[in-house]
Amino acid sequence: MLTILAAGLGLRLWGIRFARTTPLGRPDEEVFVIEAMGMFNRAYRLLDLGFPEGFFRVWQLLIRLELAVLQSIYGHLNPACLFALNPNAIILPARVFSAFAGTATAGITGLVAGRLAPEHQVAATLWGMAVYAANYLVGRDGHFGVSDATLCLGIALTLLMCVRAAEESPKWLLGAAAFAGLSFGVKASAAGLVVPCVSAAVVSIVRHGRRAIPFALVAPVVALAAFLAVSPRVMVEWATFIRGLQWSRGERYGGLADPLSSGLFYFPGIVLPAAFGIPGFFAAVYGMGIVIRRRWGAGAVIGLYVIAFWLVLLSPLTRVFVRYASPLVPALAATTAVLAADLWHSLGGLPSRALGGAARFGLIVLLLGPPLVRLLQFDVLSSRPDTRDQAAAWLKEHAGADARVLSEGRYSRVQAIEPKQVEACTAVVPPSLRTYVPMLARSRDDFVDLVNQGKRGWEELTYRAGQYWLHHDADQRQWVANPAASDAPDLVIQPVGPSTMPHGGTERPDASCFEQVHQISPGDLERPRWDVNDAYYVPFTGLGQVSASGPEIFIHRNKCKRP
Repeated sequence: MLTILAAGLGLRLWGIRFARTTPLGRPDEEVFVIEAMGMFNRAYRLLDLGFPEGFFRVWQLLIRLELAVLQSIYGHLNPACLFALNPNAIILPARVFSAFAGTATAGITGLVAGRLAPEHQVAATLWGMAVYAANYLVGRDGHFGVSDATLCLGIALTLLMCVRAAEESPKWLLGAAAFAGLSFGVKASAAGLVVPCVSAAVVSIVRHGRRAIPFALVAPVVALAAFLAVSPRVMVEWATFIRGLQWSRGERYGGLADPLSSGLFYFPGIVLPAAFGIPGFFAAVYGMGIVIRRRWGAGAVIGLYVIAFWLVLLSPLTRVFVRYASPLVPALAATTAVLAADLWHSLGGLPSRALGGAARFGLIVLLLGPPLVRLLQFDVLSSRPDTRDQAAAWLKEHAGADARVLSEGRYSRVQAIEPKQVEACTAVVPPSLRTYVPMLARSRDDFVDLVNQGKRGWEELTYRAGQYWLHHDADQRQWVANPAASDAPDLVIQPVGPSTMPHGGTERPDASCFEQVHQISPGDLERPRWDVNDAYYVPFTGLGQVSASGPEIFIHRNKCKRP
């Protein structure tokens, strides 16, 4: 058991410092860090986007803890400036938190599997842990400082409580309600947990009669209390949160889509087979049938959850992200384990010990091999310098620390910030914590005042280093209107991503003044399959087609600029 969990943690920690020079290596991490910095000085304010505040509070706690440790070593430290000069230093703790959350989820999934197959409890428990630990989709999520890994932990705990309520005692309905409420406080897609909770309550009432009714009636109150405990701002802005959920629904479900690219086919046809491997995905579906046939109570909890989540929440999606399927993985990993435990027991009864051992080894390879190979490929890519990291290293070596650049591309851009922010932040971040950050051609403001504001300035400093140039990418074009000007950029950096993915590329600069001096290519960007809506520059499948994460990058030198 410890070996499986240690391997699962290792698979999540390997490569976790990916894209270390940019705050945009994994989209949405910058959203969490900016809001968490703002929450040191004001109330949470993203309810209008339908985001509960639970994981933002986790981020704020991690920043607070990191700041306490660093200040005990270095004295006064501005965390927003640390983010500006070394973004990975602030992002990394949240990624590590996700890695541990994913590993814990593997353990809980094993417990769910053991409850679904009590006749082979030990084997099912170990298989459940291993299937989840090796799963490519959630293993991938375990590298990111966003809410998906923590959400899956809450889902696994809720399912465990629901199965126990259906099979053992109605008192477990309260635990299910608590974990469902906490999960909804982390991410709104936990709304799908209503189905297993209600199913468990109905089964429990059928089995235990009037004794179960008080638990079923109290459970919604427990769920609401748990939700408000981690997202308390909803108590004073309930209407704002409802409008945010409606807006979020319109963003993801609105508009027409090709039925073959909608969630109905995309997740069971592409995402889940890649996550489990094709044999593993079929084993999950078949194992779910076994559970439904053998244990109607637990089968109702697991089967209805998977089917309802797919049909109600995933199928209508017209804007799909691979991570939207992650909430299904704990349930499907547990049903895979039920079938695997049955087969493990049967293969152990073969007349020859050698034959039985070989057959069991083949079962491990069949069910764990495909997702594990893909996850290892992902880890290898993540452990290598991203093309944007390579570009920063090239700039430091060949352009010098004082070079001024124009860096385009939105999420694919090479990280560069305004010179005056570099100057102001350098004064309040110890040298051993800084990394080289390229400087843009111009500064809009003097950042000293923001630094001197203390906590009140943290949010704006973080925004200007992490998200500002996503929103004002096109503004840089005015800097090349007169390439000969003294404040024109010395270099123009342009990324190009796969054609299926928006990458913010623009037309090449005027060739009469800007000559290409360097190109960094990660490999063939057109052959892999990408998670096209997420602007995350690692392929979802076909990882062997690229040698590094990140877009292709072209660097142009301004030969017309006056000395």
